[in-house]
Amino acid sequence: MKAELRFINEETKQSFLSLSKSEKKDDLRLFKKLTHVLERLKSNSFCGIQIPKKQIPDYYTKLFGPLPNLWKYNLSGSWRLIYFISSNEDEVMSVIVEWMNHHEYENRFGYH
Repeated sequence: MKAELRFINEETKQSFLSLSKSEKKDDLRLFKKLTHVLERLKSNSFCGIQIPKKQIPDYYTKLFGPLPNLWKYNLSGSWRLIYFISSNEDEVMSVIVEWMNHHEYENRFGYH
């Protein structure tokens, strides 16, 4: 099922776009990885791993209010993409929340 792709806010969208303009090779590599995954999410929003509701960090609720669900996509190089899926009668939407390295992911989700 095809899906729309959105960013949770303008700041997240601009952070993504700024990666493509960076002179750092690591940023450009991350941009390519994210671009590839975003294309996959357009084809199949459910290609990631769903995070159980009880494991959704309060951090997200405080910033964005209650989220209907939360998913992660494991990128190469130990990066994680966090997103949620929203739908109505006409469309499914993958909403990009953030991406982070594995260490940040473990901290955010309380695995340390």
